[in-house]
Amino acid sequence: MFVGNRKNVSKRKSKMISIRVSPEEYESLKNMYAASGRRSVSALAREAMQRILCSPSEGEPAADDVDSRLRSLDARLSLLQRDVAQISQVVEGAKKDRTAG
Repeated sequence: MFVGNRKNVSKRKSKMISIRVSPEEYESLKNMYAASGRRSVSALAREAMQRILCSPSEGEPAADDVDSRLRSLDARLSLLQRDVAQISQVVEGAKKDRTAG
């Protein structure tokens, strides 16, 4: 089975790892997986884990890590744009309140 440009041997996944995250961390993960085109938060976490396990050496990114980092940066940029838009709305609302009152 091919995923993107990489071969992925289809193996049945029978083991499970469970971790707890804060609501904010979970929202960030949901936004990141959606922006990166992954199917789920689990798929995003699995890919991140595989990068860690397959990294050639400590601190040195794997060859295909550049694409992953770009997707991650794109997702973070999307979150930042959303936050800036929300802040702008608050500021504009405060300006209108001052001029109306």
